[in-house]
Amino acid sequence: MVMAYKILIVEDNPDQVELMRITFSKKSNKFSTTFSYVGKECIKQCKENYYDAVILDYKLPDYSGLDVLIKLRKLNIRYPVIIITAQGDEKVAVEAMKNGAADYVIKEGNYLSSLPKVIEAVIVRERLQQQLRAKEEFLGSIVEKADDFIFSLDSEFNIQFVNPQISKLGYKEKEVLQKPFFILLSDRHDHASVSQILRQPSEGNYEFEFKDKKGKILNFVLSFSILQEKDSNQKIIGIAKDLTEILYLHRLIKESKKKLQAMFDGITDNILVFDLEKTVVMANEKVASLLNTTPEKVLGMECDKLVSLSLPVDEEVINRTFISKSSEFSEISRNEKVFHVWTYPMFDLEGQLENIIEYSHDVTDQKNIERSLIQSEKLATIGLLASGVAHELRNPLNIIETARYCISDVLENGNDDINSKLEIIKRNVKRASNIINNLLEFSRHSPKDQERIDINKTIDKTLSLIEKDLHSQNIEVIKHYGSVQNVYLGLDSLKQVFLNIIINAIHAMPDGGVLQINTDLVDNWVKIKIGDTGYGIPKDHIKNIFTPFFTTKALGEGTGLGMYVSHSIIKREGGEISVTSTEGKGTVFTVKLPTNGKSC
Repeated sequence: MVMAYKILIVEDNPDQVELMRITFSKKSNKFSTTFSYVGKECIKQCKENYYDAVILDYKLPDYSGLDVLIKLRKLNIRYPVIIITAQGDEKVAVEAMKNGAADYVIKEGNYLSSLPKVIEAVIVRERLQQQLRAKEEFLGSIVEKADDFIFSLDSEFNIQFVNPQISKLGYKEKEVLQKPFFILLSDRHDHASVSQILRQPSEGNYEFEFKDKKGKILNFVLSFSILQEKDSNQKIIGIAKDLTEILYLHRLIKESKKKLQAMFDGITDNILVFDLEKTVVMANEKVASLLNTTPEKVLGMECDKLVSLSLPVDEEVINRTFISKSSEFSEISRNEKVFHVWTYPMFDLEGQLENIIEYSHDVTDQKNIERSLIQSEKLATIGLLASGVAHELRNPLNIIETARYCISDVLENGNDDINSKLEIIKRNVKRASNIINNLLEFSRHSPKDQERIDINKTIDKTLSLIEKDLHSQNIEVIKHYGSVQNVYLGLDSLKQVFLNIIINAIHAMPDGGVLQINTDLVDNWVKIKIGDTGYGIPKDHIKNIFTPFFTTKALGEGTGLGMYVSHSIIKREGGEISVTSTEGKGTVFTVKLPTNGKSC
């Protein structure tokens, strides 16, 4: 439903008022009229109410219609005002229009019949002008407050308008108005070429170097458009965006990227970055050298292709990182070389997985050195054992063999029964010597690779080996297994460690007790606690518990090598082993193993 226009009619002549009332009542669907008889009342009503238009009689009892118009404008009341007069005075009409009257109507003939149309036209025109003013104010506000430098040029390329952003060049607006556009440009620009662009600008952007008032060069990107004005003159509108800081940041980023790339390529280990499709998006020089190519030519290669080329790439560990979204580790072999492989997730700004970094390090020499060290440790241990065995066994064996030889020599022609017995002695002396020699076979190198181990299952399997001993000695086993990650170690070595600790615990509880085993994950370490309620270890002995050949067992019941070997194995695998004990209450061994292979 269209609202009727609200009209205030100020007229002191009762007859005229009645005629107007009759006229506008016929247009009640379009007009809602209010009447006033003096200028002072008109001003009061305009202050208190809203009107779409005000009709003022030129002659009123207190003020003239022109005086009322002037007072309304001073009060900033901008309703459109139509002056009505019985006099066709051109001077009055001019004065009224000059002071802001929207129109001027003379009371002659049948003017009332056309008055509603005049009023409606005035209201419509005023509303259109209000909308236009609002748009102009809005656009002006945008131009004034814009971050970009906005200007206009005439057909001679003189500056006609600039917004406050001209201050970016160190100028005030009045300093550049009516000046040639070229005063803002650096000497690099050819005026003829710039003029050609200004005459026929394309829809694209242009890069310009501006020179500020002090001569400093600033980088801008400009767009131009042609505005055709009513007087047929052309106006060139320009919008300039300051790129100086952006270009500076780009330069810093480029330099930083070059430095990072140099560091990236300078790393002597292999680094690859894969996208979610397991396609290479970055590769360093080391990887490229393995393929006798450049890093650029490695880009786009797929993971399985690199594996087929025997590169140190492990697709399985990449897949694990896709699933876990955390770092993963593996050990792989390629062309008789051993590599440690780590993968790391890369996330975008929204925290979504974007890339996987794979870092591989050649540990072949390290592995060989470790094997040599293990071999040396074994040899050193066997050397000690061999010397003890030689002292304890070979001397008696030599005496027996010498005695046998003497008896054989004395009884050279003895009976067959004695000779057969002497032969038995000879064979068994030789067999005992062979047993001693076989002990030295312990020093042989074992090529067994490490494997991923479930700690909880490994402990259970170890316990099953000595289940009868636990039962026969009335030892209760209490297990508290946590949700722990698998570890990457030698299975047999780890079983030996657990077996040594548990056997010691059994020996410490000859009358029964409790064997408690706990596993937990603490800061990327798998922590295993094995405790007993046995007689404990004296304080003086704790410090020597991992020393070779140290034992608290009775003579002949222990070699003193069990805990030393256990300590060596755990340390070799990058872990830690410790012990706490209270005499009469029991002992607790704590083993910590890294979840990603050897600890750094």
